Amino acid sequence: MPESSNAKGGEDQLEKQKMASLAASNAALASKEAEIAQQHADILASLKSEEFPLAPPPSPSSDHSTRDPKALVDSHIVLLHEYNEIRDSGQKLMAMIAEERGLTAKEVYEEFGVGERD
Repeated sequence: MPESSNAKGGEDQLEKQKMASLAASNAALASKEAEIAQQHADILASLKSEEFPLAPPPSPSSDHSTRDPKALVDSHIVLLHEYNEIRDSGQKLMAMIAEERGLTAKEVYEEFGVGERD
């Protein structure tokens, strides 16, 4: 009988170790989720602030009717490139949040009010 008691004690110890490991993993995930949520809030705040304008304000000399067409196209390409970089960064953040929460990207997009065409 003592042998089965030792085996039972070993199983209990292993179960305690697994539970402790799971608790540590859960705490790490909760911390990471809070960190990502804070990063998201910071990014939203910076997007709404003057620190990070999406496009430079138009200057008085930027009348499109008198501007060189090539310069106008080049300007649009630069702005489109900036937009794509910002959008890609947002999608990466959403994917990280989805992965951390065990959700699909679509579910996270819906939670944050991001539509299919955004």
